[in-house]
Amino acid sequence: MVAPLTLFLAVPVAAGTVPEFTPLAPISHLVGEEAGVQAIALGDVDLDGIVDMVAIDEPSDQVVLFIGKGDGTFADALPIGSADLPTAVAIGDLTSPFDSDTAGDIDGNPDVVVVDDFGALQIFIGLGDGTFDPPDQSFDDLDTVEIAAVAIADFNEDGRDDLAILESFDGVYFLCNSLGTLESCPTPVVFLDQFSFELVDIAVGDFNGGGLDVAAVDVDTGELYPIFGNGDGTFDEEVVPIAIGGLAVEPRAVRVGRLNGDDLDDLTVLSFDFDSAGSTLSVFNGSDGSTTLTRADYPAGGEGNALVLADFDGDHRPDAVVVGQEDLGTGGDSVFLKGNAEAGFDAPLSSGLEALAGGRVLQGADLNDSGMLDLVGAVSGGSQIQVMLNRGPGAASCVGDCNDDGAVAINELVTGVNIALGNLDAAACTAIDADGDGVVAINELVRAVNNALDGCLV
Repeated sequence: MVAPLTLFLAVPVAAGTVPEFTPLAPISHLVGEEAGVQAIALGDVDLDGIVDMVAIDEPSDQVVLFIGKGDGTFADALPIGSADLPTAVAIGDLTSPFDSDTAGDIDGNPDVVVVDDFGALQIFIGLGDGTFDPPDQSFDDLDTVEIAAVAIADFNEDGRDDLAILESFDGVYFLCNSLGTLESCPTPVVFLDQFSFELVDIAVGDFNGGGLDVAAVDVDTGELYPIFGNGDGTFDEEVVPIAIGGLAVEPRAVRVGRLNGDDLDDLTVLSFDFDSAGSTLSVFNGSDGSTTLTRADYPAGGEGNALVLADFDGDHRPDAVVVGQEDLGTGGDSVFLKGNAEAGFDAPLSSGLEALAGGRVLQGADLNDSGMLDLVGAVSGGSQIQVMLNRGPGAASCVGDCNDDGAVAINELVTGVNIALGNLDAAACTAIDADGDGVVAINELVRAVNNALDGCLV
């Protein structure tokens, strides 16, 4: 028999299956029934290593901050500032406090970007401790009416965050960061379809290797608009729209992730077809030097409202979570779609997501330092914020508890190691094979050891 330690280190890490999400007590906070896809934003604004949350407060026309506690819960809301019917918030490092020695430059402190229903843009300048200086720059010359969303990225590759602003009725406006002052990029605006009336979401990625690109979706025209960038703050202004479906199809969200293993970003669009009463994830893969996107479609359950694309099961492939329409309190059709090796998604599965039903806003981040991405959504007509902690694949049982007595003993760990080495069949202890794939991998042995040390949390 080969020494256990040698073979133990050689066992490949296996991917999990469906992660288990646990709802925490909902946070009573009104982002509004008509909240857009960016009514909340997640990020570490006080630089303590814990994810915080910024959210719109509809009744007061305020933007508020929830400081994260590190366990998935948040402290009470603190006001950041006011805006006229705020529609979207985002977090990024754009500038510095105006009274600091580095005024006019970026400083490493996260700022909060707020856009509103009257077309205004404000940047609340972070001090690095969860407090903010008020805005001190006007953006009235944008000539926008209703801003639906905003994206933060370095479009001209100068090491500073810039902004792409999605105006609901006409297109995308670009602001480049010049020493902490935002001004129009070389391409200030890209107008989309003149008959476009409801652009709702925006995403940023490099789809063809030529610099950061932007994509937007319109629920009115049913189209995806890819805007290709050149890496210098200029963009191709001739945009060829891509029809997601027929007249009865509404694209509701667009997200970016690397699905096929190359160095380019891919687009995933969530749409709902009123005729079939079903949702679809449409994946668009780009290629170097080309503006052609290759499409593949995957079923995504019933009426999907919101989409997050991220690795939720630890297999280094983006998965999708689709939050469905609430149906008389029954939980709707919220589903998890596992990303697969074919650059697409497996069939939709239920994964304890009922508490998110009806949400339009959905974000993902590791809220409790578990190494797994959790979910945050605005639900119940935008009157509550719901946190879902990701307990990981196979979390419903105590990994390593072979005899189901609620504890993991040394002999059970030894059994697990022998299964990993191939000396025993997986049937000798199914509880240590957390993902049920017939193989015991390093991550499963580590979880069993942790359960032996800390006790089973089920």
